[in-house]
Amino acid sequence: MSILKQSVVLTIARTLTMVVQFISPIFLTRILTPTDYGHYQEFIVYSMLAVSFVEFSIKSNILYFVPRDPSKVREYLTGTTLLNLAFTALGALAIIVFRHRLAELTHWDVTRPMLLYLVTYVNLDYLEMFWIATRRTTNVLFYGLTLAIMRTLVVVAVAHYTRDVSKVVYALIIFQTAKCLFVASYVLYKRLLAWSIDWDLIVSQMKFVIPLGGAAVILYFNNEISKVIVSSQLGAIALAMYSIGSRQVPLTGIVRSSVSDVVFPEIVRLNRDDPKQGLMLWKRTNLIQTFFIIPIFFSTFFYADVIVTTLFTREYIKAVPIFRIYLLLMLLKDGIEMGAPLRAMHRNRVFIYGNILSLAVNVGLLYLLFRVYPYYGPAAALVLTTTALQIFLAVQIMNAYEASLKQLFLWRKHVYIAGAGVLLVPVMQLGQVVFGETIVPSVIFGAVYVLLYVLAVHLLRIDEVDQLLARTAGRLRANLLRT
Repeated sequence: MSILKQSVVLTIARTLTMVVQFISPIFLTRILTPTDYGHYQEFIVYSMLAVSFVEFSIKSNILYFVPRDPSKVREYLTGTTLLNLAFTALGALAIIVFRHRLAELTHWDVTRPMLLYLVTYVNLDYLEMFWIATRRTTNVLFYGLTLAIMRTLVVVAVAHYTRDVSKVVYALIIFQTAKCLFVASYVLYKRLLAWSIDWDLIVSQMKFVIPLGGAAVILYFNNEISKVIVSSQLGAIALAMYSIGSRQVPLTGIVRSSVSDVVFPEIVRLNRDDPKQGLMLWKRTNLIQTFFIIPIFFSTFFYADVIVTTLFTREYIKAVPIFRIYLLLMLLKDGIEMGAPLRAMHRNRVFIYGNILSLAVNVGLLYLLFRVYPYYGPAAALVLTTTALQIFLAVQIMNAYEASLKQLFLWRKHVYIAGAGVLLVPVMQLGQVVFGETIVPSVIFGAVYVLLYVLAVHLLRIDEVDQLLARTAGRLRANLLRT
């Protein structure tokens, strides 16, 4: 399967999965009161913060080691399993030790469900990485979508019939337990684990994971600390509003992560012969990502109020400014992916240094901006922090590949694509002036904007985009002929 086809399949898989998951808050905001939804978000925020520390990006080592040495797949999966168990034990111990402090920060006792959720969420959660590394992205499509549908059905059904946040949480834990049992059965049936332990390989995995995992933990902490502050200082209702506002558009992160996960092993392979080839693949990939991100950013930013009130009711209208601030992260992170070229060169320590820098910047900005703008300050701090981190990583990529700033991106093509997105914004303004801020005209004029954008970029004759559009059109014609 080609890189493009793998990327498309994985993007479709994660898009469908995220769409299903996105349905959950839409229903929950209608079933639960803002206060109850805030309590539910408290559990999610603190649990996922603990998960980020315990996961430590351990499963990402599969994307690096399996393509490099396919003959030792079983050993790498065994090492990943053991590392997950060890980190889970440390995480559970930390929750028990700090349970009293946790009780002070939250408005209900989340300690016991957090422990159970941590154990069932983190362990045996590497099937998708294994399939991506072995170029079986179709499996990811069916597996991820099935899990997302079942999880959403469980959460929404229990919320609807009980209106009890604690029962919703324990239903999630039961679901995660069932998933663990399924994966354990699959792994044993396929004989994907080795009976003996290769400690040297585990040490190699740890050396790869420690800098990458440390960076990921700091990055997640940076992204989520604002919710912790809002929850502890402003209360559950404020957290409910902030959580809705901070929900970024799922598709953009999916495109970035899907393409990155598929391209990363290919960059590793190309770098063995010529790092410049790996860098060129990354630059072309980033250009395609920018092509996807630009129309999504401008259309969602313009229609932010329509989107939030339609999806989550007018009770959450205060979330709109937060939503628009968080949309800026779409351009900063999703339009330009900065991790793959450094990971491919095994420069994982760079991520620790960069994220320590960003943590210091974020803490300082949070202190200043929260005092002045308690509700909007944390979101603005995150945007400025992310900007600083991206600049730092760009410098590190230039050093690793001995490239100049001019050689870092396909600058001229990026400017053309962004310019097309900006110049067509009046199309959406026209629709709003004529028909007002209602959902149907917004959808119609948003679609017109996207179509005109694709046409404009096509007329600009950008090779990478033209190849993508030509392949897409060819597949559509082939499918129509078959039918």
